[in-house]
Amino acid sequence: MTRTRSLGLLSILGSLLGLVLVAAFTAGDFGLPGTAAYRVYETLNRLMAVPLLLMACGWLALARALPSGYGRVAAWLAFAAMVVMAAGTAAEFWLFSDQPYGVWTNGRMAAFMSFFVASLLLYVAATVVGVALWRSGAGSRVAAVVLMAAIPLYVAAILTLGSNFLAPALLAPAAGWAAIRSVETFRRNASTPASAP
Repeated sequence: MTRTRSLGLLSILGSLLGLVLVAAFTAGDFGLPGTAAYRVYETLNRLMAVPLLLMACGWLALARALPSGYGRVAAWLAFAAMVVMAAGTAAEFWLFSDQPYGVWTNGRMAAFMSFFVASLLLYVAATVVGVALWRSGAGSRVAAVVLMAAIPLYVAAILTLGSNFLAPALLAPAAGWAAIRSVETFRRNASTPASAP
């Protein structure tokens, strides 16, 4: 099994774990620090850092699979964004979980803002990667469409479930699958002899 294929599959696994946690979030309530509801919310957020890192593997695979150009740069940016999102989530709920919400000068807000800014970068980068995949014809057309719809997916996730984690979990399998299919396409194209003029 190639490294790119393994990374793509890890991304899909991370997405599945993330979707399970998103479902658990929707079943629970949010509470302020110190309440029983907050302890459940805190635990779910702590656990979410692991699926986010696994989801980042798909973007790493895609960055490695794509040829040089704007699509590859965007895939690297999406990978970096996912790592920052995982770090921001971990920092907020492991290091600063006892700090109050709404204070702009505390570590909790800094951790959340790093997550939020990175997530915006992810959605823009995913859109660019989707366009690059569509134009190149490499990989899966369905994955390209899903990635191009990153911003609407995020807006829909926020408006319907209020979830910051649903859109990354929906984009990760598209990135992982696109990476696996892109490598196969580029390998097939490289092994096919060019036709004579």
